[in-house]
Amino acid sequence: MAKRIYEGTVTVCCHEVSFYYNLPPRKRVTDEIRANMTEEAEERAKTCIIDNCNQGELNYETENFQATGWWKINSQND
Repeated sequence: MAKRIYEGTVTVCCHEVSFYYNLPPRKRVTDEIRANMTEEAEERAKTCIIDNCNQGELNYETENFQATGWWKINSQND
């Protein structure tokens, strides 16, 4: 069975941040869940960037849905 992945890009603290989530098999992913996962990735990245990190893990969980993933800054201007 092929892996199901949801990926996207957001702007956080003037950085372009890419993220992805590994989706559970055979679980319907609504537009609302995708929007919530994007918001969660943005908030997680913002918190971590403030703590001087440039990548990190993601965990999205509700009562009926769970997905894990990763975020990273695409490029940094040093």
